[in-house]
Amino acid sequence: MGKVRNIEIIKPGFTKCEVLTRSYANGTGETGVNVFDPYSDRPLDAGEWLERDADGKFTRGGDGEMADSEVPDDEGTVPAYVIWDESGRTDSQVAKVCNGIFGPKPILATTTVFQDSTLVPGDELSVWDIKVGGTGVVRRGLAKKDTGFVVARFVRYVTTSKIEIEII
Repeated sequence: MGKVRNIEIIKPGFTKCEVLTRSYANGTGETGVNVFDPYSDRPLDAGEWLERDADGKFTRGGDGEMADSEVPDDEGTVPAYVIWDESGRTDSQVAKVCNGIFGPKPILATTTVFQDSTLVPGDELSVWDIKVGGTGVVRRGLAKKDTGFVVARFVRYVTTSKIEIEII
């Protein structure tokens, strides 16, 4: 199936993955930042989760920072969509649009996740500010749901740094 950095489509759902294409609205801490420039301070990354603002544009949500470097924070409370943009898609960069997968019930493998060994199959996941892959870079990724909006269910561990999820 399809694969881009940080995310891989394992099973596309009933027939195919549905994709929502939207422009992007800079969020908290992104004033003057071109998130479509891979060399900017906070570039968008495939596998990151975005929500929609009141105008229907994609935005990160959260504040892009973490109070405690080991604990996810700013849990999402609205629906979110995982970014599916191939690296080097200059047409998307110029148009400043991104593509978010939303269904129907695809199964994906992702590394944009808080590494929590307590996950069991069926656990509900929501979107949080997390640090990805030991890089110290804060992204909107998945962690076990507390009180937020459920976007996926945990299926299984693929490796110690990658999990399989079902988008719901």
